[in-house]
Amino acid sequence: MEQETLMKAMNLQKQSQEAENSLRIIDEQAKDLQDFSDGLDFLEKNGGEEMISSMGKGVHLKTKLMDNKLYVEVGGGVLVRKTPAETRAVIVEQIKRFGQAKVQLMGQMENYQMELKEMIDSIEKMKEKTQKTDK
Repeated sequence: MEQETLMKAMNLQKQSQEAENSLRIIDEQAKDLQDFSDGLDFLEKNGGEEMISSMGKGVHLKTKLMDNKLYVEVGGGVLVRKTPAETRAVIVEQIKRFGQAKVQLMGQMENYQMELKEMIDSIEKMKEKTQKTDK
C-alpha cells in the first residue's frame, strides 16, 4: 500500500512539473505575442519610413514600407491581407486564449499539490502506525 501511494505521489510530481513547463511556455508565447503587438503599434505610427525588419533567426533587413497592409499566414501556407488593427485583434484573441489555458493549468497544479499533500500525510500516518506497532 505504501509503495503504491509513493508511486502515485511520484506520478503527481511529474505531472505537476509538466504543467509548470507548459505554464512557462505559455508565458513565453504570450510575451512574444505582446512584443509583436507592440511592433504593430510602431508600424502604424511610423508608416512610410524606413525600418529594420526581421527575417527570422536573428537576421534583419532594412526595408521601406510600401503600404500598410500585412500578409498574415492563416494556415496551410495561405496568406490573407490584413491591416495592423485587424492583425492586433487576432493577437489579442490569442493572448486571451493563452490566459485561459494558464488559468486551467494553474487549477490543475493546485489540484496536484493538494493530492500530493494528502498522499504525503497518508504516508506519514502509515509510518507513525508502523513505528507504534514496532515498539
